[in-house]
Amino acid sequence: MNAPSTATQLRKEPVPCVACGSKSRIGRGLCLTCLLSEGFDAETCNDETLDSELASVDVRDADWRLGNYQILEEIGRGGMGVIYRARQRHSRRIVAVKRILTYHADSQETLMRFRREAEAAAKLDHPNILPIYEVGMNEDGFPSFSMKFAAGGSLVDAAPALRNEPRRSVRLMAKVARAVQYAHDQGILHRDLKPGNILLDGRGEPLVSDFGLAKWLDRTSDLTQTLTIFGTPGYIAPEQASGPASKLTPAADIYSLGAILVDLVTGRPPFLGENALAVVQQAAEKPAPKLRSLAPTLDRDLETICAKCLEREPGARYHFAGALAEDLES
Repeated sequence: MNAPSTATQLRKEPVPCVACGSKSRIGRGLCLTCLLSEGFDAETCNDETLDSELASVDVRDADWRLGNYQILEEIGRGGMGVIYRARQRHSRRIVAVKRILTYHADSQETLMRFRREAEAAAKLDHPNILPIYEVGMNEDGFPSFSMKFAAGGSLVDAAPALRNEPRRSVRLMAKVARAVQYAHDQGILHRDLKPGNILLDGRGEPLVSDFGLAKWLDRTSDLTQTLTIFGTPGYIAPEQASGPASKLTPAADIYSLGAILVDLVTGRPPFLGENALAVVQQAAEKPAPKLRSLAPTLDRDLETICAKCLEREPGARYHFAGALAEDLES
C-alpha cells in the first residue's frame, strides 16, 4: 500500500479562504495569494509584489483556450451558458468567461438572449454591478463574454453566515437596491433577481449579475414577448408569472429584492411549495407571511420594509428601489 502523500491536497469543492474570504480548493484553507503572502515579509508584501512574482513564474498554458483566455476550471452553469474561471493571456488577469452551451447554438432565441445579457450588463457602470470586460465570438462561432471574477461566490454560499447577522444582510441589500435603481435609471429591468445572481467580490461587496432576462423599459422586444422563462419561482413577483412581460415595471424587481432579504434573514424565501407552479400560485393568491412569523426576534421595522416589498399589487410596493435602499440604510 502506498504511503499517504504529504503534499497539500485539493478539495473537491472550494471553500472560503480563512484569511481573505475568496474561494480556494487548497487543503490548508488559504487561497494562493494568501499562501504567497505568508512566504514574503509581511511588512513589505503587497499586491504589486505578488503580481510581479506571479508574472515571473513560467507556467505552461493549458491546451484549452477561448480566444484570448486560458480556461482554468468550470465554476457554474445555467439554462443557457457555462461559466469558467479563466486567465486573460496578455494581462494574466483572472476573469470569469461565460460561453453559450453547445446544444443551444442552433437556438436563435437563446442566442439573442445571450447577446442581450452581454449588451445589458455592458451598458451598466456601477460599483455593485458585475462589470463586463469583453464581448466576442469564439473560433467555434459561439458567442462569449468575459467579466469580473467574483471570488466570494454568491449569496447562496454566503447565506448561512449572514443569517446570524441581520444588520449585515440589510446593509448588503441596501447596496444591491442602489445598484438595481441605477439599472432602472438606465432603462433596464433585471427580472431574475435571486440569491444566486448576487455575487460577492473578495471583500464581500455585492455584485448584481446575470441580466439574461433583462427587459428594456423603454422599448418592446419580440424576445421579451416570446421567452418561455420568466424568472425563478420564490423570488419573482406574481405579475411576472401571470401577465405579459411588456406590462412589467420596476416594482417586479423590488418584489424580488424583498424576497431575497427575507431569505437572507430567515433561511427561506417567502413562499415554499412542492413544485414551481405551487410556489407561483401561492404568491399570486396569498399575502406574504409576516417576517416575524418566520423569525420572531427580527426587528419590527424590517418586517414593515419586507412587507412593503412583497405586496401582491405592484402599486402598493416601493415606487423606487432607491426608496427601499433609504429605508434599509436608516
